[in-house]
Amino acid sequence: MDIDLKGRPVFVTGAAKGIGRAIAKVLAECGAPVAVADLDEAGARETAAAVTAAGGKARAYKLDVTDERAVGAAMDAAEKELGPLYALVNSAAILIPPRPFHTIDLKDWEAIFSVDVKGLFLCCKAIAPRLIERRRGVIVNIGSVAGKIQRLNMAAYCAAKASVIHFSKVAAFELAPHGVRVIAQCPGTTATDMVLKTITGGDPEALAKWLAGIPMGRLAEPEDQARLTAFLISDLASHITGQAINVDGGQVMW
Repeated sequence: MDIDLKGRPVFVTGAAKGIGRAIAKVLAECGAPVAVADLDEAGARETAAAVTAAGGKARAYKLDVTDERAVGAAMDAAEKELGPLYALVNSAAILIPPRPFHTIDLKDWEAIFSVDVKGLFLCCKAIAPRLIERRRGVIVNIGSVAGKIQRLNMAAYCAAKASVIHFSKVAAFELAPHGVRVIAQCPGTTATDMVLKTITGGDPEALAKWLAGIPMGRLAEPEDQARLTAFLISDLASHITGQAINVDGGQVMW
């Protein structure tokens, strides 16, 4: 990509696979040193190895984003190895199989909010003072179009991603005077293992129903998401903050 992120280390959560892995790889292609963080340590190491094999610079960190001390320690380690962090991409998230809201177990509801909202908050909290001190930087929170519209039998995920979007707007408002931008990136249905297994269960008919709701007629690829992330972190997007930007093939047109 014709985007220059050289010398701008980026901390990416949920980078062991799917959208997070694609983001790490594309950012590295643009020259950014990448901290690859994930609870799946083996997957994080695979992502970092792929980046390194392609000529980029990456370090892998095992990280539970719901552990505040671990988040701070991982960022400290990343800054020691890669340099002062310029950006954070919060991609870590979980899903549960679709079901009516009144049949969701409390532990499943709490698990989604723990990772998708609490974990994201803790990562933002940990990096914000660093970026404020340097008076520059970017936070990209991976939300979802599910945070903007209703999705049948996906109450927990919709509610969590709506929280991500609104939190991102407030954070953008608070950090703008310090030269720090915050954006919510909202993927539509994307061809990741998590989405395909959890949402469609491998059922071709279920997949066909999802495709019918996408005007462009295809699922997003993880790389479709990653290219926007790289743009948002770059100076090309220097006047964009507080937005919730869809990458969804026209599923949600606002």
